[in-house]
Amino acid sequence: MNSEIQRRILLEQRRVSEGSHPWSLKEIGLDDTRYIERWVPSRGSYYFTASSIALSTSLSTDSAEKASGQNYLDEIIGARLYPGIVKQGSLQNKYRFSTFGTNHTVEMFQFYLKADKGDETADKCFIRYLGDQDQAWVEGINFEIHLSLPVERFNIFRQMIMGKAVDTFELILSGVSGFYKDEFSIGEARKLLTNDVRKTITTEGDNNGNQEFNPEDTGKVQEWDITLEHQLALEKLAKFSETVFSRSPSVGTSYIQQSVKPYLKGLQKTDDQLRLRSGLDSVIERTAKNVAKYSNSVDEGLSNYKTRLADAIDVVKSIHSAINTDPSSYTPTENENSKEQEIDQSYSEQTLWNHGNLHAAFQEGYESTHYKKVNKEILEHEAVRYLQRPWMWDDHLEWVMIDALMFCEAIEFGEYIKQNLPGHTNSLGLNAAYFSAKGNLKKMARARQKKHIMKTAREFLFFVILPVSLGFYFWDSKHQDIVFWGLAFYILSFALYVSTKFLAGSDHNDLDANHDERNSLLLKMRSVYAELDTGVINPSYLRERLWDTASNGVVWSGAVFSLIDNVIRRSPVIWTNGGDPYETLSPDDQYQ
Repeated sequence: MNSEIQRRILLEQRRVSEGSHPWSLKEIGLDDTRYIERWVPSRGSYYFTASSIALSTSLSTDSAEKASGQNYLDEIIGARLYPGIVKQGSLQNKYRFSTFGTNHTVEMFQFYLKADKGDETADKCFIRYLGDQDQAWVEGINFEIHLSLPVERFNIFRQMIMGKAVDTFELILSGVSGFYKDEFSIGEARKLLTNDVRKTITTEGDNNGNQEFNPEDTGKVQEWDITLEHQLALEKLAKFSETVFSRSPSVGTSYIQQSVKPYLKGLQKTDDQLRLRSGLDSVIERTAKNVAKYSNSVDEGLSNYKTRLADAIDVVKSIHSAINTDPSSYTPTENENSKEQEIDQSYSEQTLWNHGNLHAAFQEGYESTHYKKVNKEILEHEAVRYLQRPWMWDDHLEWVMIDALMFCEAIEFGEYIKQNLPGHTNSLGLNAAYFSAKGNLKKMARARQKKHIMKTAREFLFFVILPVSLGFYFWDSKHQDIVFWGLAFYILSFALYVSTKFLAGSDHNDLDANHDERNSLLLKMRSVYAELDTGVINPSYLRERLWDTASNGVVWSGAVFSLIDNVIRRSPVIWTNGGDPYETLSPDDQYQ
């Protein structure tokens, strides 16, 4: 493995308040490319299913008893294990394993079960890494799972194998060391930390109270569970059931239309193009089709379909609520067509989401019609619920969540920039004109101009009108000394004022520099966001641009990367924000 190391591993230590885990592992390419994932220990349950199983027996002379001429019998049960467990005709609880620091994926594990020899290895399970052994590379297996049992328990498995009474072999491991998951993703990717890579880990970040963190490599297994299943076919009943018992009825088109009617009640139908892009009704209808497709694939029947559909529609409506937190309210006047206004209002309430105008929202402030209010926390929560339900995955719904989250991040950063514009500040150190102008840049400029005029007038009054008036008033032979000392005081005050303005001007220049840097980041965010306003999007290119801006200081919601990764997994080069009306772009195994 050392010869194949492609990335360096960093241990990033953090304060407990900054994340759910006090440290994480990060990968950095040999070209200093920083990968976005933060890997933390994952000690959950992992499922494995055997593709083959065999009993191996060997007879040899025990070296310790060679003098007595006794022979030693060694029996081992071996199996090839694949990640996941077969349920309802599909492989579930499947994870994609790879090793830290390399591009090597782990497709399969070798399993060995043996009877203990009366030592302390009984009922012990561990994972062994083979490293650079030639045999491992030839067979493509680099990890072995070893389990030892007492002789009487081992013989149970032995007898089932000898009697060919094993149809299914499943293994569950829990509390496994050296297994890591991405902290901010609910995906299937898992990383395995080998001993040789662990030794190369370097540390960065705070020392977090001088605690020592020692990432565990693969080896320890706390709990295990083995299931051997034998299916006995009863021919007479099997033939009878084929003719008498029917399978669960499939969800047909007519039933889909009937089941979705309650959810469409009260929603106004729009023209096809608008419905395709933004209509809540079209999203509900497509969700019903996706759920039906899944229900038919697992043969779960109409009842389970309705339950699953209700849950999926709840997620859709929760997303709709999160991105429409401040729906526009309109009361028509006497001179206006109230019916048309009611129609417009109804359409706005049933619209799921349209691509936002960041420039107009930034210019007009937080009371602009272009300023979309998004509850980011709720939307991120619903994104997690959505990703956990593969039966409702939809291109347009993913585009809606990504577009809304990116708009929210960009608009919040824009408001932060305006709050910190150079100029007169309030007691909190924020731009005073921002709140009176409600973030409207034109109103802020007028307020700033008005304040500048007032300030200039005061300065002219104090430095010109007042001293000249006083000089004329007191100028005569009796008050020359007073005028002289007044002039000296004026010159001193003017000098102090100029010096203060000079020092303030230095701070003002720093503020201008910070503003320019922030504005540059905002322009980058707007540029990436514009990629979503196209009919066909390359999700891989979009993720690359997101990562590029993130490396320059832009903060995007972690849900954005989870969602875009889900899109890439289905189709890495084609993504339509309106979905595929002909359903030709989704792979056949999207639910696998």
